[in-house]
Amino acid sequence: MQYVRVGEQWTIASRPTDHEAEVIRRVFENLPQVMFCVKDVAGRYLTANDAFVRRTGKRSLRQVIGQRASELFPATLAASYEAQDRAVFTTGRPVRYQLEIISDFDGSEAWFLTNKQLVGPSDDRRLVVISVEARLPKRSSPAGAGLRAALDHARDNFTESVRVEEMAHIAGMSVAQLERGLRRAVGVTPKQFVQRLRSDHAALLLATTTRPIAEIASASGYYDQSQFTRLFRAATGMTPGAYRSVAVSP
Repeated sequence: MQYVRVGEQWTIASRPTDHEAEVIRRVFENLPQVMFCVKDVAGRYLTANDAFVRRTGKRSLRQVIGQRASELFPATLAASYEAQDRAVFTTGRPVRYQLEIISDFDGSEAWFLTNKQLVGPSDDRRLVVISVEARLPKRSSPAGAGLRAALDHARDNFTESVRVEEMAHIAGMSVAQLERGLRRAVGVTPKQFVQRLRSDHAALLLATTTRPIAEIASASGYYDQSQFTRLFRAATGMTPGAYRSVAVSP
């Protein structure tokens, strides 16, 4: 592999060889809190670590390689994953620390921070996906119970007005405590968390329904279509219309 420096960070400039991809997979093999996989432009899995394989309910990596998300995960989640992947391939824009719930084959859920990065030349690109389990405090602790309650409240009400003060009250914290706790655990502020819930929901509706964009804006908690377009483009690098075109392409 070759690396180039972008700003203060180093990034992969060429696609890993099969041997290098296998070495990377082994690095993550014994980290149960980390899910790792590599996909091709058609959405087929090329390699993955054991934590990823176990999430799919398969017994071995051999049963995962060559499959697509739609063949391994619940339909709604798979549609969301595949639409986002196509958007990354189209725009070249990586996904950084996206907080999401990943459900496994038996329906159990966990919070993860997901990163997606394209590697390789434009005619032979691969998508590297790394999802790390979020460092949320345990529910058994007062801080953990409060923080999770605030997140659950935002998840249940993001299509309406969700005030940070309300989240803090539910968490049993001051606004400053909630800000610090959430940023420490998942890397975003409460306001950013709500905005991500809205953009993720809108992206799913764009990919899986034919509902008008103005209707999707309202159903996802945006004030109007203009605000939706502005914030959705800031989150994904694409307008809602462009995202839908990419998301539903074969």
